[in-house]
Amino acid sequence: MSVQQKPEICAAVATESGWKTLGVFTPNQKESKIALMKAFCDRQPGKSDEMLKKEFDAGKLIGTSFPARIHFNSTTLLAALDPGSIQYPVPLSRANTLDREPPDGEEITAKARQVVSSMNSPPTLFYEFNKPALSEGKITTKMELGIAVSLRKAETARQFFEGCQIEYKEINPDDAFVAEETRRGYAVFHFSPERLPLKIMSSLVKQFGEPLAKDLSGGSPYFQKLRESPPLPARAVFLLEKFYGMKNAGGSIKCHRLS
Repeated sequence: MSVQQKPEICAAVATESGWKTLGVFTPNQKESKIALMKAFCDRQPGKSDEMLKKEFDAGKLIGTSFPARIHFNSTTLLAALDPGSIQYPVPLSRANTLDREPPDGEEITAKARQVVSSMNSPPTLFYEFNKPALSEGKITTKMELGIAVSLRKAETARQFFEGCQIEYKEINPDDAFVAEETRRGYAVFHFSPERLPLKIMSSLVKQFGEPLAKDLSGGSPYFQKLRESPPLPARAVFLLEKFYGMKNAGGSIKCHRLS
């Protein structure tokens, strides 16, 4: 357990990238400090509440550990609606609405897709990484750019690259390099900064921020941000790839927002 004297008391666990705060126990009030001392330290006979508070303020609980079970509830919904199965009730209070036609099938389908696409959609991630390259017979590294978008937005990303005539490569979801992205329902695109117009690079930075550093250690800023989105059930990933998955492994990517 980690103790922050100001402004909160929190519990934390060690992760690959350092300590990560799980949650706050309670505000730093006198009663709370005394209660925590009684819960995590053996109270010696004769010690008053005031003495316990002083020991807490002196940092006695710093580094204290305790067994805990962490539960995380993640619910994912992927729904497909049959437009022909939807029935619209006829309003009885207004006579002028009796002849109103229900929306056609295409309108219903479009609305359903819009609702589903807004559910549990992970944020777009813009990053940079070093790619091995062969130069004059020597193995070197070359900086590349990547963008990870929700599979539901993969087609928008393809249209972006192709509309701006940017050469890109869509990474196969089975590639080990994007295993964590695939588990979270992402499509991943790589492209060279050398072939990216400055105006488009500025637009990407304005929209998504400076590229996050990605490396294979798993503790880079990119992976910290990526892991804020929980993995999806395997069935959900399968269906997302079926409906929105890659069309081409690469190609030559309309300048609208990818948010």
